[in-house]
Amino acid sequence: MAKIEKVSVPWLAKSGGVAGEDAAILGASVADKLDVGAGDTITIEDASRVPPTQVTVSGVLARTNSQDDGLTFLPQKTLQRIFGLEDKLVVILVKLTDVTRTDEVASALRQASMDAEAGMNVFPLSELLNTLTSLLSSTRVFVLAIVAVALVVGGVGVLTTILMAVYERTREIGMMKAMGAGRPDVFRLIWLETLMTTIAGGFAGVALALLSGRGVVALLRLVVPHTPADFALGMTGSTFVICISVSVVLGMLAGTWPAWRAASISPIEAIGGGSS
Repeated sequence: MAKIEKVSVPWLAKSGGVAGEDAAILGASVADKLDVGAGDTITIEDASRVPPTQVTVSGVLARTNSQDDGLTFLPQKTLQRIFGLEDKLVVILVKLTDVTRTDEVASALRQASMDAEAGMNVFPLSELLNTLTSLLSSTRVFVLAIVAVALVVGGVGVLTTILMAVYERTREIGMMKAMGAGRPDVFRLIWLETLMTTIAGGFAGVALALLSGRGVVALLRLVVPHTPADFALGMTGSTFVICISVSVVLGMLAGTWPAWRAASISPIEAIGGGSS
């Protein structure tokens, strides 16, 4: 594969290369979605800003698993002509050797823009990174809160269900104890039943999550037309193990109290109460 230099980050070209002013380089996902390759012609248009413009695909990038996979790249002059911005600068990137002076340089650029009435929007990358970090932290806390609530609700639900099952089978448990079953036997029976129920629920929850993930991806593709064709929501092996482990722990905790209650049932009271 040939290398294409993009600023300071090397690209690997899946096919073709850079050639001509009206030539485009497509990300892997864009090329797959449009089903085109090097030498084909595509039309670039935007009803509000760009008239239909045909360009030739000069190259297709190898998959990078980044945002580049979903982008179309054109030469600077071609972009300026298509958007009606000939001989105009749209974005200027400034790299500082001393990052501690970021705020100072940003303030100086904003002041220079105001003095020259240039209308520049000065936005340090550090501000963007700080915003993204804050957003990710808030999202993480929100997700953890939802997980905590889900675990509590799930545990209470399992506990209530097993307690009702024990109450409905009080006479059966009394008969078992009258026939020689000990407290450990009854405890182990109810506890294992709870554990098996939560494990089955864990597998069912994972299957439901995978199915609903497909639905979310399909809905996303309807709402966002430029969603990469290979975008999908999946589950890694470690995530699967964590989900099942949580189900096991939840079953162990939720089944302890109902199992202890069942083991404490008096055979005489259970049989007498059930027959009256």
